[in-house]
Amino acid sequence: MPLVFAAVVPNHPQLAMDCLTTGTDHSSQTCNALQELEGELYFMKPDTIIVLTSYGSQISDLFNINIANPISSTLKMHKSDVTAKKYSFFSDVEFAAHLKEAVDIQSNHLPVTVVAESIVQAEIAAPIRLLLNHLPNTRVIVISTAHLPVQKHSEFGNFLRQEILQTNKRVAIIAAGHLSEYRSTNTTTHEQQAFDTVCINALKMKQPEQILKINIHILDNSHTDVFAPLVVLLGAIHKLHTEPDVLSYEQLYHQGQLVTNFVLI
Repeated sequence: MPLVFAAVVPNHPQLAMDCLTTGTDHSSQTCNALQELEGELYFMKPDTIIVLTSYGSQISDLFNINIANPISSTLKMHKSDVTAKKYSFFSDVEFAAHLKEAVDIQSNHLPVTVVAESIVQAEIAAPIRLLLNHLPNTRVIVISTAHLPVQKHSEFGNFLRQEILQTNKRVAIIAAGHLSEYRSTNTTTHEQQAFDTVCINALKMKQPEQILKINIHILDNSHTDVFAPLVVLLGAIHKLHTEPDVLSYEQLYHQGQLVTNFVLI
């Protein structure tokens, strides 16, 4: 099966760098879970990793597929670093271009465009730096989600699944982001926790489709940035035999950090 791996990971730059930095306390559940996930990904040896993110969109009402190569960002390895270090990764331009061509040929009216953004935000690069720490030859496709209804994100995920299953590449797909963002006010705390609880319970109960039915008021008040990428991911693994394995959940950096491996059965 060309789709060999699927997961949800945090995208906070400092969290990823802390997990990578030698000498840093790695006792957090999240760092331990990410280390385990990276090992699983390494074992699967993907040729290409598709990273779904809510960051980096140049045209907000379209799904943006980044075909720049290479792509770089600046990351601080530690909070005390005075200057950030440049990190670069290489795109799978061939497969990225194929995705856009497939949309055009099928005339399925999916709102997709290609962009060439060679410098991206740290929230995009950090999880890639973490997951590909021991996979330097794996290529990346960065896809930024759009300001579109849930159904469109599901449809786009279905499209990705069809194209992935037809390629001879070994493909991993990752949704990057955080659950709720815990801000200083107390007025939305209950609703933010409700969002995290619904997501985690849906995954633990092996009913991830329940995430798609989250009340819009709860969703808006959660300030999450992983919902749209997660919806695309769920569309991509729909009809496949997968089992969500919640490796960790913690509130770190004022955000709900979730690490989940969708084990392909």
